[in-house]
Amino acid sequence: VITKAMAERMLTRQIENDGLGVFLDGEGQTLRFSHGGANEGFQCMLVAYAHTGQGAAIMTNSDSGGALIPEILFAISHEYRWLDFKPVERTQVKVDPSIFHGYLGRYQLAPNFILTVTQEGDQLITQATGQPKFPIFPESPRDFFVKQFDAQITFVTDRQGRVTELILHQGGQNLHAKRVEGDAPPPTEQK
Repeated sequence: VITKAMAERMLTRQIENDGLGVFLDGEGQTLRFSHGGANEGFQCMLVAYAHTGQGAAIMTNSDSGGALIPEILFAISHEYRWLDFKPVERTQVKVDPSIFHGYLGRYQLAPNFILTVTQEGDQLITQATGQPKFPIFPESPRDFFVKQFDAQITFVTDRQGRVTELILHQGGQNLHAKRVEGDAPPPTEQK
């Protein structure tokens, strides 16, 4: 269906880790491509290695299925001895909650998919379009993780120290989300 030349072009980095229609990670024998998807009531992910013929297509029939996908990838990786998708133990560190205000806002992952970061008390909260809220916990002043499933967020700043984007690390992908809207939402009181 796809010529060898077209497949090679698809698996060549165009901008950052984007190939043609797929996201790329790894190098050489560990080069893999992936793409996730979602519709109301469904979450899915395709991951395949370019040179080994190994891969997985995972489809869930739930809006919360995205939380299950990394766990399935961990199990497949373990069973078939993949070099990637190993669970990592994360350590929460104490940071000054006054830095959180600079992280609050809306970040665009895709045209109709926004990740909103808010604050409740001394806790940062994330919520993706159409999904439940999840607290995120600091690993460093700019790196945070979700405890409910394997996902991390890195806040990226410009030379003036303003947050311009975040990088969502999930399912073997590093998804860049530009900050949209100039004003951050105010912190809300913890209930």
